[in-house]
Amino acid sequence: MEYKPTKWWRLLAAFFTLSLIATACGSSSDTATSDTGTDEPAEETAEESEPEESEPEESEPEESEPEESEPEDSGGGIISDECPIPAPSDSVEIDLIGWEFPVTAEIANEFGDCNSDNLQVNIQLLDNAGAQDQINLDLATGSPEFEIIHATDSLIGTWAEDLTDLTPLIDQYRDEFGLDDIPQAMWDGATVDGQILGIPLFSNTMHFFYNSEIFEANGLTPPETYDDVIAACGVLREAGFDDPFNINLSANWSWEIEFSNFIKSLGGNIVNDDNTPGWNTPEGLQAVERLVEITEACQSDAGRAFGIDDSEAALRAGELPMATIWASRAAQMDDPENSLVVGLIEFLPAIRTTDDSLRNGPAFVDYYAIPAGGSVDVEQVFMTIMAAIDVESQDAAAAHAAVARLSASNENAPRNGEASAISVAEGVGARIKNPALPVAQGVLGDALLEITASGADPATALAEAEEAYIAEATAAGFLG
Repeated sequence: MEYKPTKWWRLLAAFFTLSLIATACGSSSDTATSDTGTDEPAEETAEESEPEESEPEESEPEESEPEESEPEDSGGGIISDECPIPAPSDSVEIDLIGWEFPVTAEIANEFGDCNSDNLQVNIQLLDNAGAQDQINLDLATGSPEFEIIHATDSLIGTWAEDLTDLTPLIDQYRDEFGLDDIPQAMWDGATVDGQILGIPLFSNTMHFFYNSEIFEANGLTPPETYDDVIAACGVLREAGFDDPFNINLSANWSWEIEFSNFIKSLGGNIVNDDNTPGWNTPEGLQAVERLVEITEACQSDAGRAFGIDDSEAALRAGELPMATIWASRAAQMDDPENSLVVGLIEFLPAIRTTDDSLRNGPAFVDYYAIPAGGSVDVEQVFMTIMAAIDVESQDAAAAHAAVARLSASNENAPRNGEASAISVAEGVGARIKNPALPVAQGVLGDALLEITASGADPATALAEAEEAYIAEATAAGFLG
């Protein structure tokens, strides 16, 4: 069947929307995700709103100086067709920080069109953990140096008290920038106590990648559950692969993400509604034991140290037969400049923990948020973000991921749209937006990492993490 990328990105958007529709506002409710719409490009609307004084008056004397002799950024007109927002009258510098992978790099590039005489956007893209550490430090000062920060839906909840309420600006510019092109469910994912704290960029999930050539050569069929994955690992190890499968357990945060996916697939959760820990349970122990079983059957010591970039590179090199990895890495598999396996990597929905569990596919949305207390006018920062997520910009970003605007499309969209959509529709949903979640993530991630790092007992790790969480959450006021 001929693949039609637009169809599946729109299906993915619908699934993300459905997964989020019941989870919008409160600081402790679940939230989520998705894709894009049908309005006219925002740049046309912006041009229509150009002030009349930028047009020469017929009655103006010939000796008056023509407008075109003034610098483009002197204020009053738009910066350019590619950056259709008003040029600031004074010099403005905006600093953005986030983490880098193909779609975030593409979106960051769009800000370059706004660099001009009076506006400069400085981009700093780090690894995930490094960027979040810098953001946490910056927000803690109360006078942030970064005007734009990258956040996920759960981080919006974590940082809510330090972010600017964008609701008035979204309402003011909804028509001009076609913001109804972004599903309401995605706005809900950034909403805390009725305040919209982030601007949606794209959705993401995790699912299964496999090398069809290696599978065929070894008589393997695509797996449905992790029992199937473990069985395939046995065949591939006998065929000479030390690391037939990768699931990212290389760091405390990645261990915690995978554990969260597994425990939620079994009906459990990380933090309960009353902020008590939810992981030291039969479901939690089953989730950890399944992860240990997978890594022992499928990964060498070197493979356990693989991070996301390592897994992606090994897949592109044809050295890794299969992996559970982020959907946003799919486009790289078919990039002839970077991949030796163009057309050979196939995509399946997220694998099930057991025969009757949910799939292990989470629902994430990534946002740009504006910290409160910054030195740059919030409206100027907001307008600059609008230029970077207009339809044309999101069309370009759609080559890498399922972007926020429903009207955006790209004929080169990655082939994993169907797998992504099913992963979300049958998966574990979004992370909770709970201020206590970072405490749980920290202590749980540290304890779980010791299982693969030093062979810690799974039940002991869960119990010790629970004890540490209760102490920290009580001290922070999350528990009485």
